[in-house]
Parts: sequence; structure tokens; C-alpha cells
Amino acid sequence: MIKDVRDVSAHGRGRIDIITGCMFSGKTSRLIHRLKRAGAAGQPISAFKHHLDRRYSSTQIVSHDGRRWSAQAVVGGAELLARCNGARVVGIDEGQFFDRGLVAACATLRDQGRWVILAGLNLDCRGRPFWPMDEIAAIADDVLLARATCSVCRAKAEYTYRKAPVVADADMVGGSEMYEPRCETCFRLAQTAASV
Repeated sequence: MIKDVRDVSAHGRGRIDIITGCMFSGKTSRLIHRLKRAGAAGQPISAFKHHLDRRYSSTQIVSHDGRRWSAQAVVGGAELLARCNGARVVGIDEGQFFDRGLVAACATLRDQGRWVILAGLNLDCRGRPFWPMDEIAAIADDVLLARATCSVCRAKAEYTYRKAPVVADADMVGGSEMYEPRCETCFRLAQTAASV
């Protein structure tokens, strides 16, 4: 992980840093913390969220613990890239909602010497890798895997369990009313019980 945004383009190349993990693991809080550090260093910042994520605000990135950062809501990676303007630091929240164009956007921004900080889920509620997060992780310079506390046994949680039934073509965006963190054992036990 870089210590200062000035280190990013010292060699003419930017960075892609990913903060990933299950829900309620502090991904968005960590993203906001890094954006605040970059802002304190006087760096131009652009922050983005997917337009579908309206849980707390349509114009801010908001963590579950109430931290906020002003952001633009965009439809996909191409629009995000077009709106970065002169930002040296680009923050992106909820990367799992984006299209595959986010992969190309992140790579382009890094090639332009910018620091991309991307937060998002690594696994869906079935325990499968989320694209495009897995594809971006493959080209990232640093990947931080955040963990939460299992809502059942209090062990470290790596999975997001969906409490509500999965409905085809339904909006799956939600918070604690629909999802909770689970360790692998409690997640697998719930999956097995649901399939019986």
C-alpha cells in the first residue's frame, strides 16, 4: 500500500488498490479514509458510485457506520472514465454493481498515472466471485481483503448471507435488513439448510 498519493506517479504509472470482502467489513469506511488522506494532501479527487446504489444517498458514498464522501452516480465504467476530469485520485464504491467496462476504465486511469481506489464485494450471496471485481483484482497493484464478524458465531466472516429469498431480476441492493456477514461454516450450514 502506498503511504502518500505523491508516490503514485513517481515513475509515471498510477495504481489500482482494491478494498474487498463481505458486507459490513468496513470497505467503504476504508475507502473514505484514503480519500480524506489524499484530500488533506491537496490532491484533486473524483469519487463515484453506481447509480443503483441509493441506500443512503444518491450523491454520496456512505458507509454503514455513517461516514460520507461526495460522489457522482454513474451507469458504468465508460461514463466514470469520461467524468474523471483532472483528478489524480479516483475513488469508486460498490464496484460489484458496475459493468465490465470498469476493468478497462481502471486500467486506463492507472496508465494515465492516477491512483484508483476501488471498494466492493468479492463474493455474491451465493459465495461466487463477483465480476468485475475478480477481473480487476487480477490486475490490481494491491488487494486488501477485509473481514467482518460472523452474525451467528462471532468468528471472522468472509461471506455475505442473504436473509431474504433471491428473486430473479429483482433489485438485490440492500443493507442489514437483507444481508448479514457469516463465517464459512455458518454460511455453508445456512446454504445447506436452504437447499433441503
